[in-house]
Amino acid sequence: MTEYCTPSDVRLLVTTTLEDVDVSRLIEQASAEIDKRIGAQSTSDQVVEKLCALITAYTIRIQRPQSEVLGERRADMGRNLDRWLKEIERLYKLCSSVGSTVKSSDYQKIDEESRYLG
Repeated sequence: MTEYCTPSDVRLLVTTTLEDVDVSRLIEQASAEIDKRIGAQSTSDQVVEKLCALITAYTIRIQRPQSEVLGERRADMGRNLDRWLKEIERLYKLCSSVGSTVKSSDYQKIDEESRYLG
């Protein structure tokens, strides 16, 4: 299976105690999701790489609590996750529009005689 990013790409976005083998498994799942949703992509496309890394980082992040409290300090992760989801959807739209195919015309048939003779 094609993997669109590496564990080090994911670690740029999220800190995790998961080993590279586990992160690679999540990358495989994210890559499969990309393939299902918008079709196979080029492994050298940096936008697809970013999309895969974001999906994987999001998957890792949602396993943690949405907020953490340490003494009087509270860190809420909810807004970051919402921003990541919006960015993921934006990248999906960008990638799916780049590889879109030309739609057929409204013509039902082409009259060859009038086309070449007329």
